[in-house]
Amino acid sequence: MAMRMCVLGGGLAGSLLGWRLAAAGVAVDLWSPPGTADATAASGGLVRAFEPDPTLFRLATESLAELAADPDLRRAAGYRRTGSVYLLRADRVTPAVAARLAAAGPDGPRPGPAALLTGSPLRCADDDVVAVREREAGYLSPDALRRYAHTLVARHGGTVVPAAAVAVEPGRDGVTVHGPAARRHRYDLVVLAAGPWTGSVLARSGLDPQPLRTKLIQYQVHPCAGPRPPAFVDETTGLYGRPYSPGAVLLGVPSRHWDVDPAARRPVPELVAETVRAARLRLPGLDLGRPHRTVVAVDGYAPAPYLSLRTVPGTEDRLRTFAGGSGGAAKLALAATAHAARSLLAGTPTRAEPRRRPALPDAGLSTEGT
Repeated sequence: MAMRMCVLGGGLAGSLLGWRLAAAGVAVDLWSPPGTADATAASGGLVRAFEPDPTLFRLATESLAELAADPDLRRAAGYRRTGSVYLLRADRVTPAVAARLAAAGPDGPRPGPAALLTGSPLRCADDDVVAVREREAGYLSPDALRRYAHTLVARHGGTVVPAAAVAVEPGRDGVTVHGPAARRHRYDLVVLAAGPWTGSVLARSGLDPQPLRTKLIQYQVHPCAGPRPPAFVDETTGLYGRPYSPGAVLLGVPSRHWDVDPAARRPVPELVAETVRAARLRLPGLDLGRPHRTVVAVDGYAPAPYLSLRTVPGTEDRLRTFAGGSGGAAKLALAATAHAARSLLAGTPTRAEPRRRPALPDAGLSTEGT
């Protein structure tokens, strides 16, 4: 008998996981509440291979390789190749990091002194800062990729349920999902991928909310004059950004605002000021105007800064969480969901043989607002 699975949460991670499972022949429901102003809708979508952390490096490299190999994915996600620059202190380039960079080959990330940056408006005179540059990197629209994943779930025989789970109730032979209007749905296995709402769903269900915390994410869109940077991250100041629309740039810095209610998020003026100060230091030739858009979201974080499946204690592996984004899950989600799907499918009877993914019609998807 085929196993019925459910993915609760229609963000990028949950939607891609639902597609992976449906494409493998699993009878799967993807619960995706409509109109959610979530981290996927707000994400800046930076995509690159390089990360100092070995697990993040591997997942980012695998994700970028899948994106590069699949024109349908690139087109659906509105992928833009801009190249990438990653600035970090030289002591962060440990022998292990250097070995991974060397193994990536001449077409992969290449390190060099940041003081010698050429062909980029980024400026750094510090001799102890390294710039890792990538040609095959850029940004995409996580929201557009999410919508594409929803179409693929349906085309592979799965169901996209436009609702949010109220609570979950693990039992001896499955998991009951309590939906709106007191409706109940029974599944053999449930993956809770609700981002910042993951902990609250577990708490309402009387289950261990796990070491998941919420954190505010904020960036601004500034009008500008002068040469714009490629997609970039600067660990030394926290500044990150990418081109936005013509004559505009997306810029932000990490926040330190933890345990934020996702339903009560609001802009933090101090983050705007910190972003502008860092931009004046690293992008001195860029004439920034006052931001005409400030984007605020909340995401769910775990101690390990990447997406992975975790078993909820006392549920006999019938209920898992899939959360723990680093705030940059767009660059990891393809690989992380592929690994998660393989883990869930191990020994699982499926509905039918996987069907080939259909070609994407020209939808004219825009990357505005990411």
